[in-house]
Amino acid sequence: GDPTLPVYGYHVSTGYFLTGEEVTDRSLVKPLRPFSPASGYFGPGAIEAFCRFSHLALGEEVFSKGLADPADWTRRASAVDLGWNWHPNRYVKFSFDWQVSLFDTPVLIVPDTGKRSDRSNLFWLRAQVFL
Repeated sequence: GDPTLPVYGYHVSTGYFLTGEEVTDRSLVKPLRPFSPASGYFGPGAIEAFCRFSHLALGEEVFSKGLADPADWTRRASAVDLGWNWHPNRYVKFSFDWQVSLFDTPVLIVPDTGKRSDRSNLFWLRAQVFL
């Protein structure tokens, strides 16, 4: 039959509003001093700093059952995210995030050249509009 693959993972995260907003739930954020020039508001909006740590571990079966090549992949990886969210007003959110992924053994990064690395850096930006 199909091989069984044990998987274990977790993440922890924290955030803090530098502009004084309080979290009551994870829905829309209503800035205390919104930034909305069209409406005559020129406040900083809501600024939230955040940090997250994630970890994923796969059982040895990923290699022993032939599901992946141990020369190219790893069984354990962690990621650290540092960044901030900016909510200029209750309908718009911008996320700025730097993520570093850490691999227990080097993984194949560039198949054409065979380049391997035990880490990967990513900087990403995201914009959301809530209607």
